[in-house]
Amino acid sequence: LKAKRGLEALSWLRGVVSLKVHTEPMPSSTHDLMLDGLFENEAALEEYQSHPEHHLIGQFIGEAFKHRACFDYCVVD
Repeated sequence: LKAKRGLEALSWLRGVVSLKVHTEPMPSSTHDLMLDGLFENEAALEEYQSHPEHHLIGQFIGEAFKHRACFDYCVVD
């Protein structure tokens, strides 16, 4: 799947701890793909989101998938 390969290929970006794309949802799911990303901090997430390569794969995903949902959160110890 091009979206999975493209997103996971961005794991080299500074501040990315891990990127994992899940593409086998349960029948009760409402989406076909989920990106689970862990970043060093909020600034690293913002840098990832604004990176040109992220925009390229994002454009593909926008054309290939009908719906998109995003849920960013901060883990607090």
